[in-house]
Amino acid sequence: MSSPVIKNDLDPLETAEWIEAFNYVTVLDGRERAHFLLEKMTEADQLVYGDYHTVVTTPYVNSIPVDKQPR
Repeated sequence: MSSPVIKNDLDPLETAEWIEAFNYVTVLDGRERAHFLLEKMTEADQLVYGDYHTVVTTPYVNSIPVDKQPR
């Protein structure tokens, strides 16, 4: 897999190495493991600095009952 080009990247080689490592874990151990590691790194940063917030997504829930939806 090729690494995306990131504007203003101070160390593109290091970034490529991190992405390569992430891809390796994904292939070897699966996406669930790779996501677990990302969460652990986020938690570690949050514990030390307390100001990092990840993007929060939630499943879509339609709050309009079917009988109230337009045709």
